[in-house]
Amino acid sequence: MSLLKKSMKLPMMIVLSIPLVVSGCSSPSSSAISPSAESSKTPLDSSTETIKAATHSGEEHTLLSDNKEIQVSVPSNWKKYSNKNVEMLFTASDQQENSGLSITRVSKSDLAAGSTLEDAFNIFNDPFSTGLEPGPDTDTYKLNMDSKTASVIESKGSLNGKEVYYLNAALETDNHFYRIFLFHPDGSASVDHDTFVRIAQSVKILNDEMTTEDPGRSSIVKKTLTSEDGYVQIRIPSNWSTSLSLVPDADLQASFVNNEDYMAVLHEAKEDVGADITLQDYYDLIMENNVNPEGNASISERVPVTINGMTGWQVEVRTEVERMKIGYVYTFLESATHFSQVIFWTFESRFDQAKDDYKEYTETYSESQ
Repeated sequence: MSLLKKSMKLPMMIVLSIPLVVSGCSSPSSSAISPSAESSKTPLDSSTETIKAATHSGEEHTLLSDNKEIQVSVPSNWKKYSNKNVEMLFTASDQQENSGLSITRVSKSDLAAGSTLEDAFNIFNDPFSTGLEPGPDTDTYKLNMDSKTASVIESKGSLNGKEVYYLNAALETDNHFYRIFLFHPDGSASVDHDTFVRIAQSVKILNDEMTTEDPGRSSIVKKTLTSEDGYVQIRIPSNWSTSLSLVPDADLQASFVNNEDYMAVLHEAKEDVGADITLQDYYDLIMENNVNPEGNASISERVPVTINGMTGWQVEVRTEVERMKIGYVYTFLESATHFSQVIFWTFESRFDQAKDDYKEYTETYSESQ
C-alpha cells in the first residue's frame, strides 16, 4: 500500500499570519542585529524582567484602534491603515508604507488549558502558520509592556520568503494572548531597533473583554472556485478570500478571516495513490497520518454522504494543534478516478455555530467527468 502523494499537516489559524504593508520588498540591508550593551532588553532566560526604555527621539502621537481596545504611540509620520485581506485589531504604518505594525490576539479559551506565555510565543513564531523564518542574527528577550512582561523575538529573517527586519512580541492578559508585530522590509537593528521597542512598550490594552459576537458575516451571495486544472469546483460565500494559503498541496483553498473560517480541497488520482487503495484505506491513512497522528482528536461517527454522484463519509473532528483548539468538518469522497478531501475548519469555540454552513458549502463540491 503506497502512501498518499498529498499529505496535509492540520493547519492552524490564519489570524496568526502576518501581512506586509508593502506589495514587495526592496533589497535588504547588510546590517546584522547586534544591539549594544545599552540596548533596552534582557535575554529570555534572564532573571531580570525589567529593562530600560529605548532612547526617545522625534515627535510621536497616540492612535486608538477602531473599537478603542488598543492604544499605541507611534512616530508622527505613522498612521492607521486598514488591510482588506486580513482582520487585525490594529494596523499602522509610516507614510512611505515601509515600516508597519499589526496587533492581533488569540482568546485563551481557544488554546489548550494551562497555555502559557511561552506557548503563545511559540505559536506566534511558528513558521508553518506565520510564514516567519528567523535569520542567523536573532535575539530573544523580555520587554516591559503595559505593566506586564512580554516575550520578544527580533531578527533579520524572512516573511513568506521575503527578507525583513522584524520585532515580534507576545503579551499575556487575563483573557487573551496578544501578538505585537513590527517590521521593515529593508530595515536593520541599527536603524529601527529603538523605534520598534519604543512603539512596543507604548502598547496599552484598554479593553480585554472576551468577544462573543462574530466580527463579520459570510455573504449569502456565493461564488464558484475552480482549481487550476479545471477538475474540481466548490461554491463558497463571495466575501471569502483566496489570497492566503495555509495548505501548500491544496487544489482549492479559501478563508474568511473575520470569522476564522477556512477551507481546503485536496484531490488525488487513484493511479497516483495506489491501484489497490479503497475509500476505507484512504480514510484510514488520512486519519492516522494527518488528522489524528497523536491520538488526541475527538472524531464523530462517520456519516455516509452522496455529493454530485460521489459517495463517501463526513466526520467532525475536534482536536488541539500546537495547543490551539480547532474544529473540522472532513468530507472524504470517491469518484471513478479520484479520492478527495473537502475540509472546513475554525476555532472550536465557534465550531458548533459554523459547522452546518460548512456542510452546506460542501454539498456544492463537484468534479469534472
